[in-house]
Amino acid sequence: MLVQPRWWDGVMALGLIACGVLLGTSSPFNRDPISWAVLAAFALVYVLLARPQFALPHGPAHPRLIACAGLVAALIAVGVYRYPALATLQCVAYPLVWTLPWRLRAATVANLAIGVAVMLGYGLSPVNEGASPWIVGLGVAVLSVAFSLVLGIWITRIAEYGADRARLLAELTAAQGELAAMHREAGELAERTRFARELHDTVTQSLTGLVMLAERAGAQLDSGRVGEAQASVSLIESTARDALGEARALVATMSPVSGEGLGDALHRLAARFERETGVTVAVELCERHLTREQEVVLLRCAQGGLANVRKHAHAAHVVIAVGADEASGELALTVRDDGVGVGAAAGDGDAGFGVAGMRERVGMLGGRLSLTTPSGGGAELAVVIPLAVS
Repeated sequence: MLVQPRWWDGVMALGLIACGVLLGTSSPFNRDPISWAVLAAFALVYVLLARPQFALPHGPAHPRLIACAGLVAALIAVGVYRYPALATLQCVAYPLVWTLPWRLRAATVANLAIGVAVMLGYGLSPVNEGASPWIVGLGVAVLSVAFSLVLGIWITRIAEYGADRARLLAELTAAQGELAAMHREAGELAERTRFARELHDTVTQSLTGLVMLAERAGAQLDSGRVGEAQASVSLIESTARDALGEARALVATMSPVSGEGLGDALHRLAARFERETGVTVAVELCERHLTREQEVVLLRCAQGGLANVRKHAHAAHVVIAVGADEASGELALTVRDDGVGVGAAAGDGDAGFGVAGMRERVGMLGGRLSLTTPSGGGAELAVVIPLAVS
């Protein structure tokens, strides 16, 4: 709502008080009850008819609006007739009709009605005898109506422009909200797809192997091959432990970055990995503020790198390093181990190593990922992302 009723309450009060002071200091008009009644009636018309219309939308002239404008014009005509100086009421009457929620044509007609009322009141007033009252009244009416129309149309156009801008801003905000929701949904879908793929590649395959081993052990027991059955049971235990480790690694990839930051999260991850595997993990960090999105991506890649070490590396030591190169504007994470290396089974670096999901995460930040065997042996997972995330 462009019109603020409280502001207009103050404007109307000041206008009527000014007219009252003018009337009260003018003798003998200050003893005219009709003039005082005009001011009181004007206040009632504002309170009972005009003010309740401020909250309505703009549209065709409602009967109440027509009645309001007609009463305002009639009161001005009577007031000017009784006391010509009450033409001062125009100062609040013209702005009032522009605030009413009707279209430009109706507002223009209301302005003309007020101008005619001023001219009639001034021309017919017995106080103006012998002073060419009709000419003076016509001149006052023409000037006031012209000024009101020019200023009113200008302000109305500004208000319409502001309303259009507000509507466009609301539509843009709504569209941005929908786009953000779509991005969240797309991210959630990609995360679910990644998790399902990794679950299928790790835990599901391990469980399938457990079922086959259990069937083989059962068949061996039925045929009396106890020694072979015991070997199968040992293999079942080993496979179950591997499946448990894979499940824990997957759960770790779903855990959020704590409010303490990436450094604390990596140290906790390293300590837990050491307890579970006996592999020594060292963490090297740079002192630099990272965005939440950067922290999440780097933590997930570190978790994925340690999962690869757990499953494939047979390593004794692992180093997780995070460094920033201000010259190139890049942030790098490396997970290095002293294990058996990537080997030919990795192919392009993705097969069996869960790298596809990490590469998708890194690609969302415009970065790159590689899994290689350094010249000194072992394996190295390298993640490089821009320092500034667009």
